[in-house]
Amino acid sequence: MTAFRFRIFLAMYGLIQIVASCMPDNYSLALAYQYGIEPPHLWLSKHLEALSVLLVPFIALIISGYIGLFFFKRWARTISLITTFVGLAVAPFFGPQLSSAIAGPMFYASSIVWGAILAIAYYSPLSSRFGANNSFNPTAEVGPIQ
Repeated sequence: MTAFRFRIFLAMYGLIQIVASCMPDNYSLALAYQYGIEPPHLWLSKHLEALSVLLVPFIALIISGYIGLFFFKRWARTISLITTFVGLAVAPFFGPQLSSAIAGPMFYASSIVWGAILAIAYYSPLSSRFGANNSFNPTAEVGPIQ
C-alpha cells in the first residue's frame, strides 16, 4: 500500500459519506409519518442545547482525525480509533434510523472502507509513516502510480 493509495481510500470514504448523505428519501409518506411519531430514545434529544454541546466537539474530533490521517499524523490514528469506538458505543442510544434503499448500502460500504483505513493505518507497512517527526511532503513519492 502506497501513501497515494491510502489517500485514495480516505477520499473514497469521504465521497461515499457525502453522496450517501445527499441521497433522496425514497420511502412512503406512511413510513415517514410512523418514523416521525417514534418517541425519542435519548434524554439528550429532548435537550438540543446539551446535545449540541456534546456533538459539536465530537464532530470536530472526527473531522480533525480524518484530516490528520491525510497528513499521516500519529495522533490522527488514535483520535480516529477512539471516535469510532465512541460512535459505536453511543449509536444504540439514538434509536432507530431510517435511510433509503440506496443510502443504506452506501453507509455500509463506507463503514467497510473506514475499517480498512484504520487497519491500514495500524497494521501495514504504511503505519511507519505515522511517526512523531513526520511532515507533509507531497513530492516524497515521485514515480509511476502502481
